[in-house]
Amino acid sequence: MTDYDLSVDFAGLRLKNPLLADAAGYAVSPAGLRRLLKSGLGAVITKSSTGEALPAWPRRWEWSPRPRVYWDDVTLPYPHSKTMDGTEALINPGYKRMASYIKEVKPLADELDAYIIGSFSPRSEQEAAEIAREYEKAGASAIHMDLVCSTAASFRGRQHPSKGWEKLGNWWSETPERAAGVMKAAKDAVDIPVVPKSFFLTWAKERPEAIKMIEETSRIDGLAVHTYSIPGCVWIDIFRGKPYAYPKYPSMDAIVALTVGNTMNLAKVTKKPILTAGAISTVSDVIQLIMVGGTAIGLCRALYKDIHVVKQICDDLESYMASQTLESLDEIRGIALKYPLKGPSGLAPEYEDQAVPLDQVKETRTRK
Repeated sequence: MTDYDLSVDFAGLRLKNPLLADAAGYAVSPAGLRRLLKSGLGAVITKSSTGEALPAWPRRWEWSPRPRVYWDDVTLPYPHSKTMDGTEALINPGYKRMASYIKEVKPLADELDAYIIGSFSPRSEQEAAEIAREYEKAGASAIHMDLVCSTAASFRGRQHPSKGWEKLGNWWSETPERAAGVMKAAKDAVDIPVVPKSFFLTWAKERPEAIKMIEETSRIDGLAVHTYSIPGCVWIDIFRGKPYAYPKYPSMDAIVALTVGNTMNLAKVTKKPILTAGAISTVSDVIQLIMVGGTAIGLCRALYKDIHVVKQICDDLESYMASQTLESLDEIRGIALKYPLKGPSGLAPEYEDQAVPLDQVKETRTRK
């Protein structure tokens, strides 16, 4: 029992807190699902599964960790340890076995006041409907769809030719119309919420009308996104709710700012709740994303590093709410959207290049 109400309404689910385990390797077995649920998350998204089980793929690089990993440790001193090599694409036990895992762990989720969200990547609209129904029958509280995996189609298509694996992941998001079709197939098949992950961030920036078309055509209940290399990093002052542009060429440490900027762009063109993820690991990250319109916040790599990060963020959220006399996180959701975006120096972006460096200003004052 917490002192402050951290609960949020997301796509028809009342989450006890806004933190979710984004679809990843920990949620590939009953033990993994139980471990994540016990950490205190509001919901756990299962590892995205497919119509048949997909085994590991032979490693591409000499220093790729063995026997398998989903996330590499960037601190390892190996030549190729700073990136994944694609061979982990959609390693999963198959949707039927995953459905049995959901059924097995569902009582624990109910006991902990948490949800299990079933995730999958289909090869056809018919398969999407079939898997969605199976997950609903097993006890999943919502459906998540991986329509973005960039390596699954190429790797799995070669590994198992003539089985339709070339239609996985981002194949579905090559056009908004194709994505809308498979989303609708899943939504029409079940009564529980459907929250697919697709190229919503790209379309929000380049084709915002596509977002509206997808929402109206498919009737999905929410949008799930992951961050990737789209320019537009934003940092939020969490004590004023004001947004600032991040430096033009940020380092990899600025992935959170990229996630914040992308989420802000999407929130401006959708009325659906957003599940956003991308390098989130601290309470400041979470608050910034809520301030730009996010509702559910996905954790992934942070959970691999420290499963206790969930409790830490929730404790810190309570401290923040106390310091700001907040009774609900709804009070700050989207607050940054009402302010104009300013540059790192506090100026509007169009004036940023003309700004006088602070050290020059100090020198001028000293001379006067």
